[in-house]
Amino acid sequence: MGRVIRSSGSPRRIAVLTRENERLETFLAILRRRIFGRSSEKMSPDQLSLLDTAAPAPANPGEAAPSGEDTIRQRRRGGGGRRPLPDSLPRAIREILPASTQCPCCSREMARIGQDESQQLHLVPAHAEVHVTVRPKFACRACGELAQAAAPDDRPIELPPAGTIAQVVIAK
Repeated sequence: MGRVIRSSGSPRRIAVLTRENERLETFLAILRRRIFGRSSEKMSPDQLSLLDTAAPAPANPGEAAPSGEDTIRQRRRGGGGRRPLPDSLPRAIREILPASTQCPCCSREMARIGQDESQQLHLVPAHAEVHVTVRPKFACRACGELAQAAAPDDRPIELPPAGTIAQVVIAK
């Protein structure tokens, strides 16, 4: 990095130039770290409007909606985990039924007793929507046998969908 300057100057002049060179190299290193170094990626509240999400209406009409600072405090105090996706986003529901709803033991029709539901946020250019996968559970009233479709293999681990990852990469 440092250039060697050969001069026939006095030792004092060489010492001054050496100190100046070290100062400039330090300054250059600081600037490089600022430009090319790590930086934390924080989302400002202004960027949330890009997702086109409406602020939730207060539960009581007389009660005002919480300010941004209040919700941040509540999140810090509350337990961990993901926040639910806003109800205002459109949803595309995909229901996956088991191959058969007849009991393998007694061949009777099984009754629907519940369902497992998973939600993923899909970013589609210009708007966001939630894809809901529903897998109903069926049980035989006579013998208690249970049936449910297997989870789809298009999401082997808890990662965002490919479209959301592509949107984030392109936005960078």
